[in-house]
Amino acid sequence: MKILKKINMIISALLIGLILLHGVLVSFRFLGVGESSGLLFARTGFVLLAAHTVFGVILTIQTIHIEARGKGKLYLRANSVFWVKRLTGIAILCSLYFHFGMFGTTVDGKFELLPFTTIKLIDMLVLVISLLIHIGINIRSLLVSMGIFAPKRRRWDIVLVLSVILVFIAVSLILYYLSWCR
Repeated sequence: MKILKKINMIISALLIGLILLHGVLVSFRFLGVGESSGLLFARTGFVLLAAHTVFGVILTIQTIHIEARGKGKLYLRANSVFWVKRLTGIAILCSLYFHFGMFGTTVDGKFELLPFTTIKLIDMLVLVISLLIHIGINIRSLLVSMGIFAPKRRRWDIVLVLSVILVFIAVSLILYYLSWCR
């Protein structure tokens, strides 16, 4: 179980970086000031996400099994955080399912944009909000796993920076949506 947690910690840190990098690159593209969508980052992130999901499911099953056998203590607040982590992870996976192929398709070797509808905007905003909650809740345990025992203030600084990046992504999505509505 310990080695899985260590591997998952490394994957999580890389995944956060790749997701944010992909999101920022796409946001600049939406705003008309960038050319790259970071597709390589997105594809690499997908592989890491698959591994993170598998490890997350294994670790969740192990945790539930320990608690069911009575070896773990039942702490209501801790368990609510445990389940919020899982629910936001599921929301991210569901949103990503619809995210793939959402923006365009290749026809005869040429990339063509698909209309960015209200449903697509809602899906993307659910993804951004789920990422914010999921990363925000998990940042403390990620830092501890990495051996960084940051004070509460430092953790809030990290969450603030992540929030600003994710708000930038959300605003660029809304502006992109509005450009399709004209």
